[in-house]
Amino acid sequence: MNKGNITKLLHHYLLAMLMLSQGNVYAHQLHTTTSYVAFDEQKQLIDIHHRFHVHELEHAVEILFSPKGELHSDSGLRDKLSRYVHQSFLMENQNGDELPITLKGSRIEHPFFWVHQQVSTPLNNVTQLNISYTALRDIWPQQKNLVEVNINNTQQMLVFSDGDIWHRVTID
Repeated sequence: MNKGNITKLLHHYLLAMLMLSQGNVYAHQLHTTTSYVAFDEQKQLIDIHHRFHVHELEHAVEILFSPKGELHSDSGLRDKLSRYVHQSFLMENQNGDELPITLKGSRIEHPFFWVHQQVSTPLNNVTQLNISYTALRDIWPQQKNLVEVNINNTQQMLVFSDGDIWHRVTID
């Protein structure tokens, strides 16, 4: 093989590897999160857990906060991201009164990044929850946020997409 053929072969190989790596990056961007909202009868509070794919969040961090960051090693970045998620999730009762949500923390359990919140307001007179969840929808219009609600005898899956801002859950 002459030098020209080797160069051409190497060029095609590098081009193929670049194309494959680009496809792999996009294949990992699901633009879907899943959250779990459940009433803990013993503690009389609502637990909220948001689950994100770490790989996808690393792309979001570049858009949201500019600098590239490593979620695994940068606790400040994890805190910033947790506050962003916390501010994107709202709950109201049937009267439109906002339920106070407390950010409890976050953790990485590869391949997921979890954000944990709690609502400690008693649900005695709550017959309906209005939920809003906009995380990552400000940067990716195709983002879907799934919220699984399990309170008392009520089990419902909410899908936030295509401009949805609020969903209502009637509690039995």
